[in-house]
Amino acid sequence: MAVTGGGRPVTAVALPAGPAYVVAVLAAATAGSAVPCGQDERAEELARACEATSATVLLTTAPVAEAHARAAQMHRTLVVTVDPSMAGAAAPAEPLADPHADDLCYALRSSGTTGVRSLIGVSHAVAATRLANLARALALTTEDRCLVVTPLQHSTGLGTTLAALAAGGSACCAPCFDPGRIFDWLRAAQATWLALSPAMLAAVVAECRARGVDTGGLRLRFVRSGNAPLPVDLAREAEACFGVPVLQAYGTTETGLVTCQPLPPAPRKPGSSGVSAGPRLAILGPGGELQAPGNEGEIAVCGASIPPARLRSAGTVASDGTLWLRTGDRGFVDDDGCLYVVGRTSEFVNVGGRKVAPDEVEAVLRRHPDIADVAVFGVPDERMGERVAALVVQRAPTTAVTLRRWLLPRLSPHKLPATIGFVGAIPRDALGKVSRAALADAAQRDRRAPVDSASVPVDHEPHSLIDHLARVWAEVLRVPRVAADDDFLSLGGDSLLAARVTSRLESELALRLPLRGLIEAPSLAAYAQWIEAAALHAAGATAIPKRDRGGTAA
Repeated sequence: MAVTGGGRPVTAVALPAGPAYVVAVLAAATAGSAVPCGQDERAEELARACEATSATVLLTTAPVAEAHARAAQMHRTLVVTVDPSMAGAAAPAEPLADPHADDLCYALRSSGTTGVRSLIGVSHAVAATRLANLARALALTTEDRCLVVTPLQHSTGLGTTLAALAAGGSACCAPCFDPGRIFDWLRAAQATWLALSPAMLAAVVAECRARGVDTGGLRLRFVRSGNAPLPVDLAREAEACFGVPVLQAYGTTETGLVTCQPLPPAPRKPGSSGVSAGPRLAILGPGGELQAPGNEGEIAVCGASIPPARLRSAGTVASDGTLWLRTGDRGFVDDDGCLYVVGRTSEFVNVGGRKVAPDEVEAVLRRHPDIADVAVFGVPDERMGERVAALVVQRAPTTAVTLRRWLLPRLSPHKLPATIGFVGAIPRDALGKVSRAALADAAQRDRRAPVDSASVPVDHEPHSLIDHLARVWAEVLRVPRVAADDDFLSLGGDSLLAARVTSRLESELALRLPLRGLIEAPSLAAYAQWIEAAALHAAGATAIPKRDRGGTAA
């Protein structure tokens, strides 16, 4: 699906998380329209975004400008390198005309309701409605400050940031999500609220269990949870950990915020996502018939928070004659209008709140010369909710490790298959369709690990860098020991745990370590070599100091 600016300039923003990112999005949306992107996205992913939106400019920074230039060349987009520290330092040469309410404000990427990635164009009118709904549901004031730890290119990160500003408050953008540092950041920013996915909340709770937490000096008044259903037990543990209410909310990229639990003293029903935050809500049966309270069906939404073009192209006329947008999620409402999300009909994979389109991963894998056929689906994961898995039919012999290394420069880390299995044929029906749900069920029944790896013996000195890394991996991944040839992803690593490892090592080694290191060099031995190379690059001939058993420099 293509989304264009209607003749106004379209700017793709791929800057680091922080004030400069927000300023760039707002400036681009004022002068034309913005396409929020992640700085760690692969060139092909950026190229697809630029092509689908006809982006004329790509804003980036010097460290990744060369990689982003490859994406721009694919669509003849002008790459502009900026210094984030100079955000707001320059004024436009001449006043900009105010955009019209129906002009495109920004375009967000979504997996939609079918597992097929699409672009959602949000006009200024729709954006204003969404921000007002969010600010009203959370009773935001000029005294509130949001700590933003979710990616700004996603609807949650961007929406919470802009809602905080729209309410006259402020926002503080953290460099990443790190459960070990989140309370320090909350205290330093004097933040009053933040938004976390259930996977993030689980990581914070685990950190609290392991190390305890000091909530002294916090101004926090609530935590908002979204992107996936929040288990009741996790909600209780998270509230005990933060010491404030955790409000479950429901919404999608296509709809914006739909429902939200109320703040105290209003009662909150455990397991529910609250009542409508503005949009109209309905539960539809298979034929579009409206369901009575208590009856399960597909969640559908309509209202001013939904882009009209999206509603016209994907809407369903229900039995009451209203045009509704089906969300792909299943649930029911009770007699009080509280929504309960019980599952979904769509096929996207929800990796810690970040939705992965299976067809996007399949399309990339099919380009590998050794693959004849492939099916991608989601499997349950205790920490992330779901993870990506793939079944592959080989054209020529290959291995899971080889395929994953080939995927590294082509897909973002959360899209990489955590497991890759090899089969003689992909099961399909008479029309050639794959039932991803059936594949996921089969994968759960057969829990044999399909990922293979070659053993690579590596000699190292006791208490060397690799020894230090092994201890950190073992603690973060909660495994008894880590060998030199062990693979981070195969041990249960994911993007959240990678952020924890990276953040801890940056502190202990006094060295800046991009998150991509754990993906580009997934084995312990390879990661140690990657860090050594990063250290030498940063300090000329200065090597990383060896550390004693206590972790101090020798």
